[in-house]
Amino acid sequence: MAAPDRAGAVEVSRGEMLDRRPRADDQHGARAWQAMIGACQAARGRVRRLDGRMLEWVVAHPDPMLDRWMPRLSRATDHLVAWWAVAAVMAAAGGRQSREAARWGLVAMLLTRPVCNAAVKNLIGRSRPPERIRRRRPGRVPESGSFPSGHTAAATAFVTAAALAAPRVGPPLGVLAVGVAYARVYTAAHYPSDVAAGALLGVTVALTLHLPLRADE
Repeated sequence: MAAPDRAGAVEVSRGEMLDRRPRADDQHGARAWQAMIGACQAARGRVRRLDGRMLEWVVAHPDPMLDRWMPRLSRATDHLVAWWAVAAVMAAAGGRQSREAARWGLVAMLLTRPVCNAAVKNLIGRSRPPERIRRRRPGRVPESGSFPSGHTAAATAFVTAAALAAPRVGPPLGVLAVGVAYARVYTAAHYPSDVAAGALLGVTVALTLHLPLRADE
């Protein structure tokens, strides 16, 4: 019976050990991944601090007229009421292009609402501004997630889609959308980045609806 080849066994054992040893590429990849995660966390921290400072500045500079009108504007867009009213006026008082703008504005707004409120808000789960800030401002703050702003997302979706269908309605509706966005910060219902993200989401949904139509023309 042949004796075991010890040299071969030693070579196999060494090979297995080398195979189990982490490769340099894997180590570099892990370090790069950790560095990227660290950079993202640091950026997130800076954004949150800037968010807090900007909100504190707005809260620290009240205005009697804004104290009266910003909460009203914010409440008017609860449950999309104001935008339904705007669409009704556009459809009743305008021509064919205005009716088309109202229709596309409503479609974009209604698609944006579940994406924002049911999907993104639940995924992110950001808390509203703290009570110590909210109690210094007029207006009611809902208990849902803070990021992104659903009011702003709906407003920008409606305005963007309507303006793409009828450019002349863009400026007046844009002023209203900006007012809604600022009202959400002024009443301390949202951080500024919540509003910015909501605006980006609304514009994205409206463009996603519009671009295929342009491609077919």
